Amino acid sequence: MLEEGARVVLNGRTRESVEKALSELRGKYEGRVYGVAADLTRREDVHRLVEESARYLDGLDSVVYITGPPRPGRFLEIREDEWEENTRLLILNAIWLVNASIPYLRRSRNPSIVFSTSIAVKEPLGNLALSNVLRLGIHGLVRTLARELGREGIRVNAVMPGYIETDRVRRLIEEKAGREGKPYSEAYRDYVSEIPLGRLGSPKEYGRVVAFLVSEYASYLNGASIPVDGGLLRSVF
Repeated sequence: MLEEGARVVLNGRTRESVEKALSELRGKYEGRVYGVAADLTRREDVHRLVEESARYLDGLDSVVYITGPPRPGRFLEIREDEWEENTRLLILNAIWLVNASIPYLRRSRNPSIVFSTSIAVKEPLGNLALSNVLRLGIHGLVRTLARELGREGIRVNAVMPGYIETDRVRRLIEEKAGREGKPYSEAYRDYVSEIPLGRLGSPKEYGRVVAFLVSEYASYLNGASIPVDGGLLRSVF
């Protein structure tokens, strides 16, 4: 989005994580990137994030929702309190974010919301019970908001990343290697072998799809859920 000329506000849970991201961007995008530390599992932090972002940007055109992932684990390994905690992380904070953002989006010429979820909502992934179950709620929200907010010109869509080469995916590969007693390189090949394009995706490839969805080139896309997975999904719908 920065490469396309947008002004962007980044969020992270801690000031340290925000500053780390900003330090990598400020030199190239000086004056166009700002950061706010806010814990999205706290309603007051979500509202503060939106208000501070709107002040910095003189309004809001787009909201891109990406949260940290829940921990891996099979269903019987997940404690009951973790279901409640991750409901706040993956569903409730999305509701708070939309409620806080709508007054600003209504004033925009090209308002949009993009939710980042996972291909797990179409095809559950092994050892990711929390993600498989809870991220489905976001897609119900996307379709609901697309119908209700679309009447006001606010577009709402979702991106479903597959295996993007991030620290999170590298950790999943390491855990697979440990469970199966094999080297990382072999576990990596196992992941890649499932993907028709034969490789992991890059964060930039994922980001380009998000940038497209918030742009005017996607002005008639509303309520869509787009996989960015190299063809990994087998589901027809």
